[in-house]
Amino acid sequence: AGSGVLQNSIILRNTDNVNFVSLQYNASQPGSEATLRVYVAESGWVTLTNAVLSLPESDLASGVLDTIKIVLDATGFREFANEADVSGFLAYNTPANATALGSIFFVGLHNGSSLWYDNVLVAVPKVNKTHFLAGFDVPDSGGSGTLTNAAQLNAGTQAGSWTVADAQESYLSGTAAGFDQGPYSFTAQMASGAPVADGAVFTVDMRSRRDGSGKYNGIRLKNENGANSVSLRWSGTADGVSGKLDYWTGAWTFITNGIFLPNQAAAFTEGLATDQLVVRMGATGYDVEVNGVVLLTGASYQNVPTTINSVQFFGDGGTNSLAGAWYDTVTVQSALQEGWGPTGFAAWADGWGVNIGAEPADADHDGLSNLYEYGLGGDPTNPADRGLSPEFSLLEVGGSNWLAYIHPQLADPNRGLDYHLELNTNLLLGVWANGGYLVLGTNSPGGAFDYVTNATPTVENHKYIRLIIQSR
Repeated sequence: AGSGVLQNSIILRNTDNVNFVSLQYNASQPGSEATLRVYVAESGWVTLTNAVLSLPESDLASGVLDTIKIVLDATGFREFANEADVSGFLAYNTPANATALGSIFFVGLHNGSSLWYDNVLVAVPKVNKTHFLAGFDVPDSGGSGTLTNAAQLNAGTQAGSWTVADAQESYLSGTAAGFDQGPYSFTAQMASGAPVADGAVFTVDMRSRRDGSGKYNGIRLKNENGANSVSLRWSGTADGVSGKLDYWTGAWTFITNGIFLPNQAAAFTEGLATDQLVVRMGATGYDVEVNGVVLLTGASYQNVPTTINSVQFFGDGGTNSLAGAWYDTVTVQSALQEGWGPTGFAAWADGWGVNIGAEPADADHDGLSNLYEYGLGGDPTNPADRGLSPEFSLLEVGGSNWLAYIHPQLADPNRGLDYHLELNTNLLLGVWANGGYLVLGTNSPGGAFDYVTNATPTVENHKYIRLIIQSR
C-alpha cells in the first residue's frame, strides 16, 4: 500500500513465455484495502473485488498474510483470495496459449510498490478417474414427464454404448433413455474397467415409479467376466409411496423402507423427485448409500470383481407393469481422493529442497534408507538425524518375563506405510519371520507419531528383532 496507484502483479506464462493469466493488486493510500484486478484482452484491467485482502502497514511490518490460489483447467481459471472465490470461472483470453504452466512472473509497477511472497506452490490436484459417464436427459422438475423427441427403442438395438435386451415402453432421447413401463433391460459396456482394489464408486440420479410391491426397478454392476457383482432393486407399496430397497445375497434381502422419494406412479408428473444412489466398492465388499444416507456397509459381492466393466438397469414385474424409471448422470469413477499434490513419502521427499532419490536410496549415507527416515522422522539430508529409535524393556506376562519392543509409527492415516516386526533366533542359519510376538496396543499422545507396544517371550537363549517399514 502507499500513495498513488501502486501495482503488484502475478503473471502466469506458458512454456513459450507467453502470458495467459495476469492478475494485479493495488491500493490508493497507506492501510487501504487492496483492489484485485484481472486482465481481459478486449477490456484491459477489470476489477474483480475490493476489500478482500488484509490491511498491512505501508512497510509490511504487521505480519498480516493473504493466501492467493489460482485454479487452472483446460479452458479457464478461478482465483481464490483467502479461500473466497473472487472471480468465478474466467475463460482464458487466448486458449491456445494455455497449454502448460512454464513460469510465474512477479512484478511491481510503481516506485514504492512492494509485496512479500512465501510458500509459492504449483501442484496438480488429485482427481478421481472417470471410467464411465452417461448423461440421461431427464426433464427438469415441473416438466410434463415426456421425453423430448423420444423414439421408442426395440430389443436388440443400441443407443450409443447401451444395448437394449428388453424394451417394453422404453424410449431414446438424444443419447439417453427412460423407461415408462417394464420389463426393460438396458446395459452399457464401459470403455475401461474400474479396479475395485483402489476403490470404485458408482453413482446415478434417478426417478422411479413404484406401483405395487411386486414391481421393481434395479441395477446390476458386472465384473470383468460379465458376472453380477452387485445387484440392487427397489419397489413400492402403492402409488406415490416411497419404495423399499433390496440387495442380492443368493436371494433378495431387505435393506430398508422409506428411503426413496415418492413420485406419482402413472406419469411422473407430481414432484419429479430425484434420488441419488451410490455404491462404493472395495477389494472385498461394497457399501450402499441413498440420498446421502449410508444403508449398507461391507456387503459381500455375488461374484468378486477385479474390475467393474458394465452397468445394467432393469425393470421387473411383468409385461405392462408400471415398474418404470428414468436415470441421469450415471458414473463409475475411482474412489474420490481429496487434497492437492502428492501425499505420503512423495510429499515428504518433495519438502527437502533437494532430490533425495527414491525410497530405497540412502541420501545422507547414514545406513538408513529414505523410506525408513520418513517412517521414523529422520532427516535424509543430515546423517546425524536418523529420527526416533525403538525402545526396549522387560515386562511380566502371566508370571513370565517378556521383552517389550516399542516402536514409533507415523500418526497420519495417509502415511502410506505398514509397520511390523520380524524375529529370528539364529542370524547365521535362521529365517526372519513376521510372528512370535503380540501387539499389545498403540499409544497416541498427539503429534506426528504414535507408539506401538509389542511383546515377545524370552524363553529362547537368543532372539533378534528388527522393525520392518514398507510402502503400501
